[in-house]
Amino acid sequence: MSEKLYQEFQRKQQVPLTILGGKMPYQTQLVQDTSTGRILVQKIIKKENIPIYCKLQNLQSPHLVRIISCKEQQDVGVILEEYISGETLDEKLRRYGTMPPELVGNYAQQLLEVLEQIHAQGIVHRDISPKNILISTDGVVKLLDFDISRQWKMNRNADTTILGTAGFASPEQYGFLQTDATADIYAVGVLMNVMLEGVLPNVRLTGKKPFQGIIKKCIEIDPQNRYQSVSELRLAFKPERQMPQGKQTILPGFRTGVVWKEILAVFIYLFLIIGSIQFMMMYGKTPAAFGLEAIAVLIYAWLSCAVGFNFLLWDTKVPGIRSLQKPVRIIIRIILALILFYFGMLLENYVKFTLLGLTPQ
Repeated sequence: MSEKLYQEFQRKQQVPLTILGGKMPYQTQLVQDTSTGRILVQKIIKKENIPIYCKLQNLQSPHLVRIISCKEQQDVGVILEEYISGETLDEKLRRYGTMPPELVGNYAQQLLEVLEQIHAQGIVHRDISPKNILISTDGVVKLLDFDISRQWKMNRNADTTILGTAGFASPEQYGFLQTDATADIYAVGVLMNVMLEGVLPNVRLTGKKPFQGIIKKCIEIDPQNRYQSVSELRLAFKPERQMPQGKQTILPGFRTGVVWKEILAVFIYLFLIIGSIQFMMMYGKTPAAFGLEAIAVLIYAWLSCAVGFNFLLWDTKVPGIRSLQKPVRIIIRIILALILFYFGMLLENYVKFTLLGLTPQ
């Protein structure tokens, strides 16, 4: 089949649905494959970017959109990608303004995972910003748009083209030095600050720990003063690097290091401990009653509090819940905590009125 006939076949096989963005001739559009009925994304890119997309096609990562085909046609590149249902980080931030630290940490770790992969291939993204990050409906971060990415080259002093999103682009992207992995690290630092505070770090640097120190190092003007690799940046997020050794970061009330919260938490935990012991002694008249009362107290006092106060940050880890916005997750936590409290009290009432024969007051 000649190249011309093949291109005609491709055009007929993929029916355009809607234009997603870009300017002619470099447009991105939604298409439907007539042979399978699948919805796909078709990107027209500059010819010189084809090698980068071909490299990406061979990478296996849950944080990259799968590239189905990568071809050159009439001096442009035609990329066919899977369509991912979700929302860009830009859309989420425009709706909610900021994000909770635990969700920012979750998204940052996913992003760093894929950056480590592409940097290992010598690819620098150069345009990490909210509009180029997609959050799928199941909460998976997808890094998009490699159209201004470049491959790092030895013995080059500066980039030939000044590109990137204002505020997120590193100083060297303005032509002073050749960009390398530290340019993406700079953008990640800016991105985290925007997710936490809703503004660029030069407007207001976040005070939230451990992000403040990490972001500050990411956005150093001199690339030599930043984290030199994504693996080094990922190491900075390790729990033992975030808090003094021995300090619990998963216990509600002690996660933020705020003094008044810690004092309040101490009183709440003492109340729960003393109350638990008191009720088990009060209704544990027989071995069976003691065992069931202990289970009841565990459910309505401890489990309900653990769920309600987000012990282990569980709502950012459970599939189907972690992708929801914070207000929705809070409502779910409250509902589940109330359900646990209700069933725990039912069990305690069984102990009191059925096993022990006490009279309801």
